[in-house]
Amino acid sequence: MARVNDPTAPLNVRSQPQVAEGNIVGQLDDRVWVTITGEESGWWRISDPEQGWISKNLTDSTCTELVAQLAFPPNATTVRLSDRIVGAGFHEYRLEAVAQQTMTITAVNDSPLPFVRAPNGREITDAASMQGRRSWTGQLPSSGEYILEYNSNFQGFAYETLIEIR
Repeated sequence: MARVNDPTAPLNVRSQPQVAEGNIVGQLDDRVWVTITGEESGWWRISDPEQGWISKNLTDSTCTELVAQLAFPPNATTVRLSDRIVGAGFHEYRLEAVAQQTMTITAVNDSPLPFVRAPNGREITDAASMQGRRSWTGQLPSSGEYILEYNSNFQGFAYETLIEIR
């Protein structure tokens, strides 16, 4: 998915991935979501809300699936996560921690908080109550790899979060 980001909207939808006389098949308003089905030479092939080709540089998109290892700088107990998801997707951060350490997750501004999965796969942040919260603190139940998950079902979001392990 991508979102139209055209300062001179409407954005032309074309029958081919090129600017040519007579190949405009439709137009899209700014900030409309589009479904991407292919890419060619700086153009997105889209299937919804219209079928055709649009200029990639007039859209806003990001990596919809991210899996990254989270590392703390030497002698640091806090790291900052900052990124965004455009459209549907997920970002996952993995980190090693030890049983009985305390993890604190703090949202910067209006950022959502990630869900946290313990090494056994169990979600430990009580996902149902995370909506609208500014922070979460919990003692880690076991040693191993923890997974912090940001999930977007449709429109995406930006996030900036501080992760502290003590």
